[in-house]
Amino acid sequence: MERKLSNYRSLNEIFEKMDPLKIFCTLLLVICLHCYGLCSTTPSFARATENAPNQLPNSMHCHRISLTPLQQELALQLSKKSPTQLLDRLLDNPYRDSLFHAGKYAQDDFVAVACDDSTEGRARLAATLILHAEQLGGDDAIPANIRAEIYLQALQFHYFDTDEPWGRLWFTDFSGIAGSLIVNLGMDAIPALKKRLEYTDLHPRYNGSIEATQMMMARLRTKDYAAFYISKICEYKLKYCADLADRDRSIAKMLRRLKL
Repeated sequence: MERKLSNYRSLNEIFEKMDPLKIFCTLLLVICLHCYGLCSTTPSFARATENAPNQLPNSMHCHRISLTPLQQELALQLSKKSPTQLLDRLLDNPYRDSLFHAGKYAQDDFVAVACDDSTEGRARLAATLILHAEQLGGDDAIPANIRAEIYLQALQFHYFDTDEPWGRLWFTDFSGIAGSLIVNLGMDAIPALKKRLEYTDLHPRYNGSIEATQMMMARLRTKDYAAFYISKICEYKLKYCADLADRDRSIAKMLRRLKL
């Protein structure tokens, strides 16, 4: 306490010896420096965000961003495109999409639509497929885990006309065109795939007569597609079981072995 009082008296003596004008100028300088520090740090992110509303810090994944009016217009146009036709065009080389090459929308606009999870799922899928089909590496601008989520929403909510794009799994040992897009994402797709292990809705829509009957009798569920893709990514031999209870046990065993 005595030390604090001593310090106070020392400061008081210093201020008594100083000219009042100097004291005023010193305090004013301190206040100005403090205000400058606040202005140069706090609003910098706000200014950057204002200039580029769709740019997020690298440490953040795109989830919900504010689309510009032009991007909202693009999302509406994309939602009208057929996912099945877009997927079929992945096989075309090269593929040129009329919206992408219209000159009105930039590649970043397609990325923004794909990354915004408040946008309708079909529009996000269309944006992702178009960027992939254009073979410009544009879909790399969409984080792999976001692409996985977009593709798996298409599986879960039956966006395609049939279930052929997802492969016939154990019956042909092939993941299908759409399923291969997920498998090619590697471990980044695992979290989204694990979420789909909870869904047991059936996928009986396959082409052909004998083949369609076979796939219907197999009672393939969203859960089975997710498990099969996980097995492909992790190079695990997942056993097919006709009985659903046995199949579930086989999937659970795989997850334990892979420590997922």
